[in-house]
Amino acid sequence: MSVSFGQLASHVLYLVPFTSYEWIQSVYWTLGYEFIFYILIGLSYPFVMGPNRGRAFIAVVVGICAAQIGLRELAEPPPNLARATLFLVGLAVARHHLGQDKTRFSLIVIAGCAMVMIWLRAPAQALAGVCASMLIMHHSALASLGADRASLLRRAGTMSYSLYVTHLAIAPPLMNRSEPFFPSSTAWDTLQAVFVLAMCVCFAGAFYLLVERPSIRLSHRLKPKRARREGAPRTRPTRWSAEIPVKSGGAPLGPRR
Repeated sequence: MSVSFGQLASHVLYLVPFTSYEWIQSVYWTLGYEFIFYILIGLSYPFVMGPNRGRAFIAVVVGICAAQIGLRELAEPPPNLARATLFLVGLAVARHHLGQDKTRFSLIVIAGCAMVMIWLRAPAQALAGVCASMLIMHHSALASLGADRASLLRRAGTMSYSLYVTHLAIAPPLMNRSEPFFPSSTAWDTLQAVFVLAMCVCFAGAFYLLVERPSIRLSHRLKPKRARREGAPRTRPTRWSAEIPVKSGGAPLGPRR
């Protein structure tokens, strides 16, 4: 595959969504939108974040949703319109987390954004946005699940980046090689998908323990000695976290992961 300089530059700078180029490595498309999200957050922060910015935030939400509805009526509407609404859901969750909006207000905004996404024919994105926002807004409820289940969820979060990095290299080849062992039917296709997902999770767990966690620890050892003396508090490593801050007496500063 030939790669032009423009395609390479747009890939490195995460600007492919703004160009006609294709991703060199398709898994990075999410990072492209994440990069755009960070830029938009930085530019919009003074206008929509703050205890006295509620009306401005509502104006932004209504304006973007109205623009999306109008663009949807074009003969050739822009692709991925609903993803802009996910940004609004993220802003609503951030304002709620910072104590700038009451829960009822945030739920109304999220529900409204979800309805717009469904109208834009993106029900899967609406469902994902609502589920993720509810999990973030009510994460304290995980304590009611019990220590074992909460610990399992923390471990899943810890190795999530390893899963993100490795799933594209594992899932497609495994789907192709396992296809002869699964008859062609909806039930067997579902079972095959579950099998492949389980294998990806197992591989990601091993990748985290063997590659990511040692790399994180090595990065801390490479810090200059002065930075280590004057920087963060001493840490104590555990199996599923690279380190845990501890006080000078050895007691952990926070709960173990």
